Amino acid sequence: MKFLYLVGGILGNPIELIVVDTKSDPLVAAERARELVGRHGVDVLLGTGTSAETLAAISPATNGKVPFFYSLDGEIKTCSKHDGNTVNPYVFGSGFTERMVVPPLFSALKELIGDDVASPKVYFIGGDYIYPRVTNEFAIEVARELGFEVVGE
Repeated sequence: MKFLYLVGGILGNPIELIVVDTKSDPLVAAERARELVGRHGVDVLLGTGTSAETLAAISPATNGKVPFFYSLDGEIKTCSKHDGNTVNPYVFGSGFTERMVVPPLFSALKELIGDDVASPKVYFIGGDYIYPRVTNEFAIEVARELGFEVVGE
C-alpha cells in the first residue's frame, strides 16, 4: 500500500510525501527503499521502525546517494558498516546511540562506587536483538577499561 500526500513546501516548492509499509521486515524495507530511490527518485528517505529495517535501508540509500534519516535511538548506524570511525555521509540518526550513553553511565557508576571496591563486578543482560547485542559489546569494552570485572552476559 502506498499513500501519496502533498504537504506544505519549502521555499515555495511543494513536497510530495510517499508513505510505504515495510511490514517491520528488513527484506521488505530494503525493497521499499530501492523502489523509493530507483523508481520514485526520492530526494530524501525518512523512517524505519526497527534497527533491522534501518540497517536494511542504508545500502539502497547510500548506493543511490540519497540522504536517509532514521528516527530511532539505538546502536550507531551513521558510520560505515566495517569501520565505526568512518561516517557514512548519507545516513543520519535522530536519537542517542550507545556511544553517547554508555561511557558517562559507567563513569558515573565508578564514581558512585568509589575506591571502596577495587574491581566492581557487572553482569550484562538484554534481549537477543541488534540493540542489546551491540550495546552490550560496547559496554563490556568500556566497563573493562574503567576497571569493572565483567562476570557474564
